Amino acid sequence: MSSREHLHAVYGLRVIKTFIFIRHDILLVILLVGYFQTAT
Repeated sequence: MSSREHLHAVYGLRVIKTFIFIRHDILLVILLVGYFQTAT
């Protein structure tokens, strides 16, 4: 495994983790909004 391939793998993982984190954040907001709508 060359250094370039390793760098690409690390970058790919970072992108996936960031994407999951962003999507998780959106999911959390949707859940909160839904909770407040049912509570009101």
